[in-house]
Amino acid sequence: IVNKMKAASVTIKSEDSNRGFGSGVIIAWADKLYVLTAYHVADVFIERYQVPPWEAKERWAEKREPIRLTQTIYQNDQKVGQKEFLADLVFYNRRTDLALLAIRDATGIVATTMSKELPQVGDDVFVVSSPANLEASLSRGIIMAKGRTLKNWNMTNTDLTADQHDAILWFGSSGSGVFNTKGEVVGINVAK
Repeated sequence: IVNKMKAASVTIKSEDSNRGFGSGVIIAWADKLYVLTAYHVADVFIERYQVPPWEAKERWAEKREPIRLTQTIYQNDQKVGQKEFLADLVFYNRRTDLALLAIRDATGIVATTMSKELPQVGDDVFVVSSPANLEASLSRGIIMAKGRTLKNWNMTNTDLTADQHDAILWFGSSGSGVFNTKGEVVGINVAK
């Protein structure tokens, strides 16, 4: 299951090394593959191309450069290679700190699924992220609380309700997937 979680995780980088650095997770949905990440990881791309959220899907592919992503390939917990691929922004929401990227060519790309069950307090969770550019780093924790409110989240004058876990997060963990013990995604890291 650890290899499945690592394989479905990606590193996201922009040309500006101070912004647009983080993690994401590849999910399969409706016969397509997407990368789910945090808005504040993808915002450097959004700002560069000035794409409003209601036009993201329609305008991105025709007028914008694709976002380059890297997936590390593991076998028996050993890194055996990397695969770079291109994705287009299809949705984002600054208030909830989420962004969704559509993978252009999904050939040979490993994905996971979203869990149909919500995590409960005390459930074990895993995070695979790229802290400090150390790709596919695994940390473990539990769901500590549900429904925590973060006031004035992301400077939007709105509150964000989120679940809290105690898996270790560092710079570069933003946007990474939170996995259950089956290797399914139960959340995305947006704050530490």
